[in-house]
Amino acid sequence: MKKELTKEQIDVLYEFVEKQGKVPYFDVQIEIVDHLANDIEMQLEEDENMDFNKAFRNAFKKFGLSGFQKLIDENQRRLQKEYGKLLWKWFLKYFTFPRIMKSLFIFVFIFSLLFHFKETFDLQMINIVFLVFFGVMFLIKIIRDKFQFQKSKKWLLKEVLKGNNQYTSFTLNMIYMFTIFTEVSEFKNLFQVFIVSLIYTISFILFDIIFREIPKHSNKLLKERYLNIIS
Repeated sequence: MKKELTKEQIDVLYEFVEKQGKVPYFDVQIEIVDHLANDIEMQLEEDENMDFNKAFRNAFKKFGLSGFQKLIDENQRRLQKEYGKLLWKWFLKYFTFPRIMKSLFIFVFIFSLLFHFKETFDLQMINIVFLVFFGVMFLIKIIRDKFQFQKSKKWLLKEVLKGNNQYTSFTLNMIYMFTIFTEVSEFKNLFQVFIVSLIYTISFILFDIIFREIPKHSNKLLKERYLNIIS
């Protein structure tokens, strides 16, 4: 008969993983504790004279010198890939009805503005306004997330969904490189204005998805994955 750990023993594992193992994310803690608990229960089942503490030490040794860091890194890589698929899924939504109307409105507005003032428009000033807007919104997001994380458990999944990932960094870097490129180029004809308007539109869409849409649905996605844990 399989020996199951008591609630008190499970609590000991959680406390160790969080404080001694230095794992701040609750979803990663769940996975590690589950792994440890299964290993300990198997040892207790195989050897009736084995006590909990010894089985616990044996289970922890299997993680090696790196401790739980390898498992944290694996979870981060897996969630980054999942986020990439989610970002692409949301991006496609902006080109299907009804969100495509919003995308078209943004594009037509930018195109009309650039085309109308193409001879006298100060694109460098527009880029500065563009970057300042993104910078302020990004700063607001950091401050908001900091206070939210202080009030609740930290979830690696939630942190990734809120934009703390490689896709966000890549997108912001691409937007910045685009603004640098436009400052050293002249856009006078219709095709060039079209291309610039299209890139601006895509930038706004990605910004909206990364900093508003996906974070707005992060709690829902978290509950779907950990339905039996989050009430």
